[in-house]
Amino acid sequence: MAATKATDIAITLEDRPGALALAADALGRAGVNIDGICAAVEGSRTPTVHLVFTRAAAEAKAALGTAGIAVAREREVVLVDLADRPGSAAAELAKIARAGLNIDLAYLATGDRLVIGGADAGRIAEALGG
Repeated sequence: MAATKATDIAITLEDRPGALALAADALGRAGVNIDGICAAVEGSRTPTVHLVFTRAAAEAKAALGTAGIAVAREREVVLVDLADRPGSAAAELAKIARAGLNIDLAYLATGDRLVIGGADAGRIAEALGG
C-alpha cells in the first residue's frame, strides 16, 4: 500500500454547539480541504480535534487563527492507503509493529486512508514502504 506524509493539526475547542462547525467553516472559506478528521472529548471535557492535510497546512493554520482557534499541536504523520476489506488496517499496523515502532495516533481519512502518528513519522513511512 502507498504511504505518504501529511500534516496533523490538533486544536482544542469549547464544549458547545457549533464549535466544530466554526472550525470547518473557517477552513472552507479559506479554500482548504480537510483530508481527515477525528474529534473526541476526553477527561477534561475539552474537545480535541485532529485535522489532517496533505497540502495547505500553513493556510489551514492561518484560517483557524483568523477564526480565533488556536493550534495546540502540529506534526508530521503518515497516510496509508487501505483496501476496503477486513484486515487491511491490521496488515499495515503489523508492519509498523515488526519494525519495533510505537504509534500514538490513528484515525481514518477520506479515500480509505489511515492516518498514523508516532515519534518518528519517517521511520513509520519506511516501515510501510513509503
